[in-house]
Amino acid sequence: MLKLGGSITNRTKPPVFDFRKIRNLIGWWDFSVKHQSHVRQSDGSMVTNDSKIWTVRNLAFNLEKNNTRKEKALGKWLTAFHVDSRPTWFSADGGYAQFNSSESDRMLASKTLGATDTNQLSSSSIPQDGYTLFMVCKNDSASLSAGEYIFAIFGEVEQAAQLIYASHGSNGWQCSGLEPPKTETYTNTGESVDNSKILLTLHKNSTDSNEMYLNGRKNVGTTSGASGDHVMDMSQNSGDTHIFLGGVGAGGTWNGRIYETVLFNRALNTREVAKIEKFLLKKHNI
Repeated sequence: MLKLGGSITNRTKPPVFDFRKIRNLIGWWDFSVKHQSHVRQSDGSMVTNDSKIWTVRNLAFNLEKNNTRKEKALGKWLTAFHVDSRPTWFSADGGYAQFNSSESDRMLASKTLGATDTNQLSSSSIPQDGYTLFMVCKNDSASLSAGEYIFAIFGEVEQAAQLIYASHGSNGWQCSGLEPPKTETYTNTGESVDNSKILLTLHKNSTDSNEMYLNGRKNVGTTSGASGDHVMDMSQNSGDTHIFLGGVGAGGTWNGRIYETVLFNRALNTREVAKIEKFLLKKHNI
């Protein structure tokens, strides 16, 4: 009951969730205001609105206290590919990184950049048919004239790769193996890419049945497809072992926003997927 002269104050707290509570977290790159302190400029200072990003820390490493789990993280951080290819951080809409394809903005980690140990990006091995990826992003164009890569994992050999990209065709978002030009397409969302903010879920749970869909709608626009059977060994001292965010060395780079990317080194169960999707949809107002 309110006292006379009292008032009601509506205080909406942002949702809180710690992905480390779910097993096998190896990648968590968050550009939101909540983790702004983990996004850095070239001089090492925290980003401010409309500033260029040099690194973003992998929270699966930087917030983890267990050393074994830290070593399994996909690097300590991602670094801009080049001083002229740095995405821009903005505080609007909860905070995001703006990638400009005309400047080939992209970030990477490798055995020498952000590695968890000497000449070792990570101690993890990632099966192509057993991982789960969540991405919150927004393309700048209402329709695409060419494909745009947004995330890629490269193991020690050419066949051990996974590329996530936005297709300009009716297949929409796709996951493929091998390097460009994507000679092995495994699965897709079946929904054309537009300029809406979306949550992309990629659930790789077997060699012949996988799910890739938008905004938690497993029953809408989902095309289940096959998967490769290679294992991406990220512990190898190989120049080919690296990850990219926002583009790869060949093909189109991402032109739009990336809010948050979360990667688990196993196929999560239905309950875990639903819990994460619910949190991310609410956090990013989708």
